[in-house]
Amino acid sequence: MGLPELIVGSYAIYNIFFHPLRQYPGPWYTKSSRLWFIIKIFRGTVVYDIKQLHDKYGDIVRVAPNELSYTNPDAWQEVYGCNIRQVEKYRKERTVFKKDPMFYSGVFA
Repeated sequence: MGLPELIVGSYAIYNIFFHPLRQYPGPWYTKSSRLWFIIKIFRGTVVYDIKQLHDKYGDIVRVAPNELSYTNPDAWQEVYGCNIRQVEKYRKERTVFKKDPMFYSGVFA
């Protein structure tokens, strides 16, 4: 085995078994490298594939070595350790990006 294979293998083993995010569920290939994620982005199917992972593994899924995806606002407390009042605030928000009144006011001069 050559040095490049040893380095790639060590990186994958670290990401699967010793990384700080190792306790979060997900398939081994998403935990070991970002290659899966990059391929899905180029194919344009990343959203559907992440949805399938959530259907299989639950609310929190590890989609890359250093990236989590979650579908439930209650998971923010576990992932980020944030203040519960902020979670309630985000849960009530309907839109993340507000419409600029300059463009959507309906009055043009």
